[in-house]
Amino acid sequence: MAGPAPKTEKWTARENLHDYKEKADHLHLLVGGTVEVSDADKQPVLKQASGGGPKTLTLDLSIEPCSDPAVSCAVWKAANFDTIVEADQYDSVDVRWDGKVIASTPVINDMEHGELLDKQSEAQDEVAAKETGTGEASVTETVKRVAKAIEDIAEGVKKLTKAPKEVAKKAPPEKEAPPEKEAPPKKKEPPKKKEPPKKKEPPKKKEPSPKKKAPPKKTVKKSAKTAKPAAKKTTKKVVKKAMPKQKKTKRR
Repeated sequence: MAGPAPKTEKWTARENLHDYKEKADHLHLLVGGTVEVSDADKQPVLKQASGGGPKTLTLDLSIEPCSDPAVSCAVWKAANFDTIVEADQYDSVDVRWDGKVIASTPVINDMEHGELLDKQSEAQDEVAAKETGTGEASVTETVKRVAKAIEDIAEGVKKLTKAPKEVAKKAPPEKEAPPEKEAPPKKKEPPKKKEPPKKKEPPKKKEPSPKKKAPPKKTVKKSAKTAKPAAKKTTKKVVKKAMPKQKKTKRR
């Protein structure tokens, strides 16, 4: 299976006369359209196939890889087919995908197509001449349209000049808006009471002076040693003073 058919549009089929290197002229059938492919590295290809009516050219459409760089997105590409035909050999062209017809277009002769375009342009010129008044048959009609347009403009000017006066008469005088009441003065806020002064904290008592440090042990030992001999001397003096002097007696 070839998968779902791609989107296609703008199919044309035209017979065109070509000169090829000063040889006999060849009538070509040029078929063209646009096909959506999944990426730029793919292209649509048209090939002639069997089937269809005797006056219908059948073409099979396929998608094939090409040398264009990929762009990772779907793109539209032209599909073209060219074959040499005889005059009025085909009336239409069918484009098939996987055996099913997905598009059809009539065959148009380029000469006939040019004549048709000339007729269309002449018809458009006649319409434009009538609208602008440049054609001979429409001169009187144009004069009437211009005169009527002038009358319409004059009436419009009169209406514009009368309109302000009528509006001024009909419109009642606008009442003046009453003056806005003044807002009452705001009441003064009572003064805030002063807070009583904070009581002073009593002075802190002085801490007692630090105790005298005891003398080091070495000093005590020295004083004890020096104190003992001094005490012995004093006791001896006191004993001598207290004791009466004894007379020396001779032994018999």
